[in-house]
Amino acid sequence: MALNANVPEKPQRPLNYRERELFFGIAGILIFGTLIAAGIIALSIFTVFRDDPAADARAAQFNQCYAAAGPNCVLDGGTIYLAGERVEIAGIDAPKIAEARCDREHDRGTEAATELALLLNGGRVSIGAPFRDSTGRTVRKVEVNGRDIARHMIGQDLAHLWLQGQAK
Repeated sequence: MALNANVPEKPQRPLNYRERELFFGIAGILIFGTLIAAGIIALSIFTVFRDDPAADARAAQFNQCYAAAGPNCVLDGGTIYLAGERVEIAGIDAPKIAEARCDREHDRGTEAATELALLLNGGRVSIGAPFRDSTGRTVRKVEVNGRDIARHMIGQDLAHLWLQGQAK
């Protein structure tokens, strides 16, 4: 029955509960999927993209160049690679390995390189600015925890003082 006789009554559309269930079901699945995707992204941000101190420590380690797994390595008792850049240590002449003139020099070079790697892995390494020594070599001062590597290598009789292009 109409309230106003002049206005026809609108026919009532029957509520379709199946349509409503389908709509809310699809909306619920979409919302649930979005929440799962957001959770995966958040988990990735906190696990994949965070700093890995162990990886940083491994990258900072000095290995022998013949077996190096990172950008830092020891070529011989007087030459290292730091972040892939060759660094000649100022003030010393150390026995060579690859360019050794005899088996004894090769053995001494291996011993010097082993000691140098142990020293470099023993603390905070600092490398001075490059400069040219008296013979024109581009060299750099290398320290570990403020300790001059050249002096240590000379003190251990694993290198000699480099003076005017001559090993002393």
